[in-house]
Amino acid sequence: MKLELVTLVSILLLSTVPKMAYAELLSFECLFTEYSDNRGKHQYNTIHTFKVIWDKSLKKASQQLKTKTVDLKVVDGKDMLSFIDYANNGNVIVTSIGKSNGHAVQSRNVFGISLQSYGHCQMD
Repeated sequence: MKLELVTLVSILLLSTVPKMAYAELLSFECLFTEYSDNRGKHQYNTIHTFKVIWDKSLKKASQQLKTKTVDLKVVDGKDMLSFIDYANNGNVIVTSIGKSNGHAVQSRNVFGISLQSYGHCQMD
């Protein structure tokens, strides 16, 4: 009887471990259809998409690209969640997502060219 009780308690405790371990892991699928530059606003010929994984408990995020994964800094604001990619060469990309509606803006300042993309990110 004692062994059965210990086994039952162990199973119950172990069954909650995966839920606790992944409770703070969030994933965002982002889709951008428009962008603007110094000539005005345009539609993408091919939709710009990517995925961001955010581990709230570790306060770390990453963006999965076709050939690599990029570490991101996180700014968890009141109304917006922003992910910052700051490369060693000085290029900066900031993706900001509205917490209430998922509307997203991505600002890229790469190689002296500034672009803003507009779209939506959905939490998986």
